[in-house]
Amino acid sequence: MSNILKDQRVVIAVDGGRTRIRINKKGRRKVKTNRVGYTGEWIEPKLLTIYVVNEQGEKIKNGEIPITNDGTYKGYQGFLQILEMYLVNLGISQAKQVLLIADGAEWIWIHIPPLLKKLKCPPETYQLLDFFHAASHLQDFADAAFSTNNERQQWLKGSKKFKKRSGTRFNEKYG
Repeated sequence: MSNILKDQRVVIAVDGGRTRIRINKKGRRKVKTNRVGYTGEWIEPKLLTIYVVNEQGEKIKNGEIPITNDGTYKGYQGFLQILEMYLVNLGISQAKQVLLIADGAEWIWIHIPPLLKKLKCPPETYQLLDFFHAASHLQDFADAAFSTNNERQQWLKGSKKFKKRSGTRFNEKYG
C-alpha cells in the first residue's frame, strides 16, 4: 500500500457505458469476400476514474498524483475487484476526504459505499449524483410541473445554471 492519497481530497467517478462487440459467426468464410460474418452485441463496460482535487475543488494534474482510469466488461463483481485494488494501492484509507460521483445505477449505490467502508475511508466520505443524470431528473420534474414549454425551458435553464454553479467545486459543497 502506498500513501499517494494521504491527506488528499479524492474523487471516485463511476459510470457504465455501451460498447458494441464484434463476435465472429461460426462457419466457413464466404468465397467472394474471404471473410467470416459477425454479429454486433451491445455490452456495458463498467468504468472508473480516480483523481485528486485541490482546496478549490479543481483537478490536480501533475505526475506525483496520477489520474487513474480503468474499466472492465466482467460485470460489477469484476469491477469491484479492480476498484478495490486501485483504492488499496493508492492508500484510500489515508485520504482527507472522498467523494463518490456516479449515475443512478443501483449496483453502484448498493455495492460501492460498503466497499469504501470496508477499506476504512475517512469519515468525510460523500456521495453525489453526477451532473448529467441530475439534469435529466430536473427535465422529468419540469415536464410534470409546468404546463407550457416556455415555463419549462425557463425553469430548466435557471435550475441547470444553479446546479452547475453550486455543485462543481468539491470544496464549496463539502469543504
